[in-house]
Amino acid sequence: MNTHLSCLAASVLAIFIAGSVSAQQLFVYPNKGQSASQQQKDISECHNSAVQVVGYDPARLPPSQSAPASYSNDGDVGRGVVRGAVGGAILGEIGGGHHTGDAAAVGALFGGIRSSRRRDQQRQQQEDYYQQQNAQAAQAQATFNRAYAACLESRGYTAK
Repeated sequence: MNTHLSCLAASVLAIFIAGSVSAQQLFVYPNKGQSASQQQKDISECHNSAVQVVGYDPARLPPSQSAPASYSNDGDVGRGVVRGAVGGAILGEIGGGHHTGDAAAVGALFGGIRSSRRRDQQRQQQEDYYQQQNAQAAQAQATFNRAYAACLESRGYTAK
C-alpha cells in the first residue's frame, strides 16, 4: 500500500514540477522590428545557449531520482508490539516471574511506539526529499530564465 502512496507522491511531484516550469515561461517581444522567422531563430539559439550555460533544460523533465526508501507499515507496528511483549515477558521471567504479564504489556507498548516513531521519521524524510527536489527545480528554472532573458535582451528583445 505504501508503495502506491510513494508512486502517487512522485507522480504529483513530477506534474507539479512540469506545471511550474511551464508556468514560468518567458514572453518574448521584439524591440527592433525582428521578423517572425528571425525571432524564432533567436529564441531557439538563446534557449540552447541557456541550456548549455546552466545545464538545465525546462523542456525536459529532470531524470528520475530515487526517493528515500518508503517505510511499509504493513504489520510492522504489530510486529513491534509482539517483539516488545516477548522481550518484556523474557525480562519479567528473568526478574523472578512475578510480573511477567505486566512486563510483557509494557514491552508491547514500547515496541509499538518505537515502530510508530520509525514510520513517522521515514515519512518525514520522504517529505523533506520532495521539498528539496522541488526547491532545486525552481532554482534551476529561475537560473535558466535569467540566462535565457539575458541572451534575448542582448539580441534586441524584451523578455518577461
